[in-house]
Amino acid sequence: MDHSDQFTTYSIFNGRDALLRWARVQGKMNNIVIVIKRSDYGGEGKRRHRVILACERSGNYKSCKSSETTGVNIGDGDDWKLEVVCGIHNHPISEYLQGHLFVGRLSEEKNALLVDMSKSLVKSRDILVTLKDRDAMNVSTMKTIYNARIRNRTKEFAGRTQMQQLLTKLSEHNYIEWHRTSSDIVIDLFWRHLINIEILRAFSHVLIMDCTYKTNRYCPTIANCGGDIY
Repeated sequence: MDHSDQFTTYSIFNGRDALLRWARVQGKMNNIVIVIKRSDYGGEGKRRHRVILACERSGNYKSCKSSETTGVNIGDGDDWKLEVVCGIHNHPISEYLQGHLFVGRLSEEKNALLVDMSKSLVKSRDILVTLKDRDAMNVSTMKTIYNARIRNRTKEFAGRTQMQQLLTKLSEHNYIEWHRTSSDIVIDLFWRHLINIEILRAFSHVLIMDCTYKTNRYCPTIANCGGDIY
């Protein structure tokens, strides 16, 4: 199948990244995954900087080298043009790209949105719906969201355990914290924000405390996990 027309353009791109984005969007519109096959940075006395783009499943096809497109740096600045070397594919084009790891990965902008929504306790399925609403061509899956949240959480923890992370965040946000341990295991933990102390001083006739007991072992009911103390 020949897709030369889909990648033929006379546009001049302002930078290598702009060229790559355009080529990959065109590929996604045609269910083709565009990857960088080779990059030549040229140098003094050599040819200009160029990058060879190809279908991820490209290979030799008769007299044609492969389904390749070349991005070439032109002029003295950072302007680029795209040249189709061969648009023939020696394989059937995928019917859809849903679940493809390379195409479905999140950009920096989308990952930042995921982090913000995760901090606001938005569920993974709602994050995925939001991403797809903002980008009709998004082919990410729930697994993409789960993996991204795990990576971001691991990066945020920086090697700390969940309990260490909790204590770190309590300190960062100026919480009053007290805990008791036994054999390096936290058995009691109490925290309170300074604003709650001001509220207590203003409304000192009623004190409400929420207590939990062995929430990881028993069902979260009032009988098993404690409740409110007035």
